[in-house]
Amino acid sequence: MRLRQRLWRLSGMMVLGFAAGGWQGPASAGMAADCAAINRGALDADLNGEASATRKAVLKAGERLTVTFEAATPGPIGTVTVRESGGASRLLLAGPGGTGVTLTAPKAGPLGFRLARDGAEPASFKVSCVPAGGGSRATSAAAAVRRTGRGAKLFDQPLADIEGLAVAELAGVVLDGGAPPLSYPHSEFLAMPSQTPSVPPAPAGVEMTMKWRDERYRLGGPDGLELDHSRSGVDAAVSYKPLPDIMIGALAQVDQPGEALIEPLLDLSAHRWIAGPVATIKLAPSLSLDARAAWGMADNGDPLSARATAVPRRAVSAKLATSQSFGSWRFSPSVSIHHVQEESGMVGGETHDAGAPHVAGFGRVDVAPEIAYRIDLDRSLFIEPRAIIGGFWAVDDLSRLTPAHSSHGDMRFKAEAGVTVGTGDGTKLQATGSVEEGEPGMADVWSGRLQLSVPMR
Repeated sequence: MRLRQRLWRLSGMMVLGFAAGGWQGPASAGMAADCAAINRGALDADLNGEASATRKAVLKAGERLTVTFEAATPGPIGTVTVRESGGASRLLLAGPGGTGVTLTAPKAGPLGFRLARDGAEPASFKVSCVPAGGGSRATSAAAAVRRTGRGAKLFDQPLADIEGLAVAELAGVVLDGGAPPLSYPHSEFLAMPSQTPSVPPAPAGVEMTMKWRDERYRLGGPDGLELDHSRSGVDAAVSYKPLPDIMIGALAQVDQPGEALIEPLLDLSAHRWIAGPVATIKLAPSLSLDARAAWGMADNGDPLSARATAVPRRAVSAKLATSQSFGSWRFSPSVSIHHVQEESGMVGGETHDAGAPHVAGFGRVDVAPEIAYRIDLDRSLFIEPRAIIGGFWAVDDLSRLTPAHSSHGDMRFKAEAGVTVGTGDGTKLQATGSVEEGEPGMADVWSGRLQLSVPMR
């Protein structure tokens, strides 16, 4: 509530200032800076005794300007406001230290900026520029690295856009590479947003995202039972960034998996939910660690069971990932480990003592180098095809009990290809197909996944 009051107060002060003509936008004194001068620090502002600074730039159509607010303490709230020559002012950013915003110039011409902060603590703004048609998302970050030596602000991007940070679903036996899209209020494709100073955005650093997904896969075949599996569900995620390099949040997932034996025809539908905390830490400029834990319940979907039972589930996962960009190309290798446990009092059809439940665990270790190519259709729409060729090792309780008769120690190969279509507001539609090598004597597992991610700003 205090943060919201401060944002409203700061926005109201700017509205009064503009109405009184206190800021003249592009007509302010001083020479306008072009893209090259901006990358030499011409628009940077250190606010020690001053509460605000005005800057002027002359950009070409398609050039991208990135502004980052930096503060030594979490107290100050920084705002970035822009005005075109003769046009209305627009509030681009209002948030604590470590937040940033990127805009794309829709046409050539001058732009005026007001960089402000409340409170008495020292703060600064860093500005970088990417020429029209010159860039990947890494280019503007690289310009900031050259000036500040702090490294790319990876965590100012939506988590779904942080290369290599997609981790396994917390629910489900097949732990694939789906990623709950926890995100931050920053868009690489922002082009003159609709907010005005009188309507402040949601508190910076906190965001909620919803995701709908649907999966299909089939395993088995002529020499054994054939299983047709489907799974649909909804994910809700909320995230908060207390520090520039740390994100914490929570994730809840509700699944309705369905499985059908083809011969004989038998429906094995079930319901399950799981929820828990999420944390992501940037260990280096392009190296991040993602860790998750969750607890939930899974209904018994076996129609031959004497009675339905609710099975407690626990899941943990961790992923170490890095990413390198080469123009529009992105290479993101990662190593991840996932483990799920289910607890049940039913073993072989008999009900055991509630004090001695049966626990079954299964997991896997994945090595997944990913390559992707980003195509910017315009300033608010992109397409990114991607491919993964890697391997994994499966581990479960049976392999530990009978290691001499288990093949889980052998690496199995997997391949995945897909395409992502995204917009400037963070909405994404992803379609993916994959194949995983089956165990010896078993067919490979082919699967497909379609998911829609929508940030709730």
